[in-house]
Amino acid sequence: MACAVVAIVAACGCGSGGLPGPAAPEGPGDAGANPQALLDEWKGLIGDPEANLNNPRLVALASMLAVQSPGLLNVMVDMLVDPATKPQSKLMILSSLEAVLDPALVPRLLQLTEPGVDPVVRSGVTMLLANARTPEVAGRLTELSQDEDSRVRLAALNGMVLQGNAEARDSLRAWFLEADTPQPFRERIALTLSMQPAHGDSPVLAKALGDTAIDPGTRMIIAGALSTLADPEAVQALKDCTQSDAPEDLKALARDALAVLESQQTPQADPSGAANAIQLPVTVNGNG
Repeated sequence: MACAVVAIVAACGCGSGGLPGPAAPEGPGDAGANPQALLDEWKGLIGDPEANLNNPRLVALASMLAVQSPGLLNVMVDMLVDPATKPQSKLMILSSLEAVLDPALVPRLLQLTEPGVDPVVRSGVTMLLANARTPEVAGRLTELSQDEDSRVRLAALNGMVLQGNAEARDSLRAWFLEADTPQPFRERIALTLSMQPAHGDSPVLAKALGDTAIDPGTRMIIAGALSTLADPEAVQALKDCTQSDAPEDLKALARDALAVLESQQTPQADPSGAANAIQLPVTVNGNG
């Protein structure tokens, strides 16, 4: 579920920013770096979100801190709840915590889902907690799925789906299809369903694939999910995509997916001479 927290908070209208790239390699001095030096470097990146929102070094530093001095992760949470921290910096902190969620942090994070907490923090932490598969977290996500704040409800349902909750999946499908669902919410729902596509998702994902308001990168993920579902509605959606005015890379992906599906459905050629073989009747219990 890498980077899901950044995506959900951005989709809820609490910030902007794309998905971080692959993790950056460690620097030459990282192996023996002082944990405080690693934290200071991390803070420096957080302090300049305009330049570092997608910097993969953030996750690399957080990962090293989690190994060398996990107690310092509390400093990240301190910054997350600090009113002086910029909204985009909070997205960066959530992304870092998602990569290194420590069980010891869960009780404190649960407290940050309470009403009155900054909505950026509440919705982001709610989604972040999907990585902690404990009965306490599962129960809290269920409570938050009924929250008055639609951003928190969306985050909770997304987290529940990623934990395998079928009822939450049904709720997200229905929410997507409601006429007044905000476009960012629709995009987030489609992306979550695409992460773990399941039978019955095709009606939603087919609509999402053809929705030009949804980011082309997200639509490529949706196309991949439809190719794994491979039911008639999914196949038709991919065909429609190839004939649309979608970006060429998206249409190429849809064509490739269709070609794979067609190859899977095409009977394999019979071995040499098999076409002339005599087909004997099947014998059951010794009777022809």
